[in-house]
Amino acid sequence: MVVGKFLSPVGYFFQNLHPSWINKLASVPAGFGHGGAAPLTDVGVQLRGGRALADGHQLNYALYVANGPRLGLEGMEGLDLDVEGSSTNRDGERVWGGRVGWLPRPGLELGASLTRGDVVLDPGEMGIGMAEPTRAYRVEGVDVAWQASRAVSLRGEWIRQRVGDAPMSLAPDGATWRAWYVQGAYRFGADRWETVLRVGDSLSPHGESTFQQTALGLNYLFRPGTQLKLSWEINDSDNAEAEADRVLLQLAHGF
Repeated sequence: MVVGKFLSPVGYFFQNLHPSWINKLASVPAGFGHGGAAPLTDVGVQLRGGRALADGHQLNYALYVANGPRLGLEGMEGLDLDVEGSSTNRDGERVWGGRVGWLPRPGLELGASLTRGDVVLDPGEMGIGMAEPTRAYRVEGVDVAWQASRAVSLRGEWIRQRVGDAPMSLAPDGATWRAWYVQGAYRFGADRWETVLRVGDSLSPHGESTFQQTALGLNYLFRPGTQLKLSWEINDSDNAEAEADRVLLQLAHGF
């Protein structure tokens, strides 16, 4: 059991892969950052566990109750959903959900995530004196990870956050954030070298967070938890900021 602020158990990437010494590229997938589709942290109570099933199958789970995200306004462009959990709770309600993972055989895991609850818009100075109504908050996600061999690993994830309409609100329209990615990695040279390919897509109410991405990586592993990563992002978007390609060099070390 975990009490306080924790990495969100909804989805797979943030709770398992986001540390730089674990992530195989020098950046997070499209839609897995600020203004993205995947919750990052929550404040509440979490219960984790697992059990062995018949025929060698395994099951793991992470369930939680939390304050939920903060819903605000991004200028006049509409709703902004903070992916970090809030220590305050404007509606006095909680969100609940979690993820269940099933391992039908060693090296293969299938996961499904779900969150349900309500949120209330924090309009800031634009809504002084206004009472904001509650609106539905929903998250759904699926993920798969397959260690095909000692040298080859494949994974993918799809996740979506939705905020419902609220006709009496300062911002009455709802919004959807959606992202997916697939990734493959291959190790060679006595497991010292690794090549990575990741393709992903992010959909957001805001142009700077709506783009398609192809990322290529070449890594050198000094030892477990320490690696040098060279990553190249090719981004495609109608937004000039989001369309900028990047070359990243990162030295990652885990303690």
